[in-house]
Amino acid sequence: MNITLTDNVNLSSYIFSWNGTTEGWKNNSLIQFTTTTTNITVITNKTINISHNIAWIVYFNDSSGNKNQTDI
Repeated sequence: MNITLTDNVNLSSYIFSWNGTTEGWKNNSLIQFTTTTTNITVITNKTINISHNIAWIVYFNDSSGNKNQTDI
């Protein structure tokens, strides 16, 4: 998964979240940084049942407390 985040203030942090099991959504650790633009690349190996779809979403916020997220 690769995304580019851009903000007119300073981006502050993001969380990568994924779903592909019957256990629901799982979050990776919060990643903190300070910049107006960043590229995020997440490489992960997950074992899932072939009958499940895998989905992911990235939650992020800036230093002013504004929050947003990618589409699933």
